[in-house]
Amino acid sequence: MIYPETQDECWKWRGTPEHYQEQAAIAAIEAGVTIMPWCWIEAGCGTELCMEPRHLLVHAPERLEYPNRICIYCGRGGFTRDHLMPVRVTGDAARKHVLTVPACGECNSIISDKPVSSITGRRAIAKAGLRKKYKRILRAHEYSDEEIEEFGPGLRPTILRARAEKADVQERLDFAKDHAYDLRYLGPLWN
Repeated sequence: MIYPETQDECWKWRGTPEHYQEQAAIAAIEAGVTIMPWCWIEAGCGTELCMEPRHLLVHAPERLEYPNRICIYCGRGGFTRDHLMPVRVTGDAARKHVLTVPACGECNSIISDKPVSSITGRRAIAKAGLRKKYKRILRAHEYSDEEIEEFGPGLRPTILRARAEKADVQERLDFAKDHAYDLRYLGPLWN
């Protein structure tokens, strides 16, 4: 960071532009500004990559552009809305201003009112809860197709059903492992 020689000059971030948001957020927080994980910052003075706290403009989107009705945590149908800040932090009065994202009822319930506001942090909570809830299913033995054929007609459907349940849970746990998933919906905020 380059420090100004006079009060009229700007501090300019000399690192890579990719790290500007992170460093500008740190500068704003040090100046007493509250920054939420989904906010983005730009310089109001017109100086590219300005780090002067009085010039930093913090923008908070009114909504995140995730697809409707797809849980952003596990990929199932997301027919509820997860508030990214719990009610015990925001209170009822500010509730309508809290960003929400689509979530399935199960993930929304697992996350509950945990005081984590980042999407990746909330996703980790949801996935840990799913792993715990479906621990028995995830530990089920993997039978080969040949082994399944050896079972009788009474047991074979049960084993196939258990295999499908395990595959379903594993698919939910693998959802959004590609880091570009979030960037596709947060990306427009950072450009």
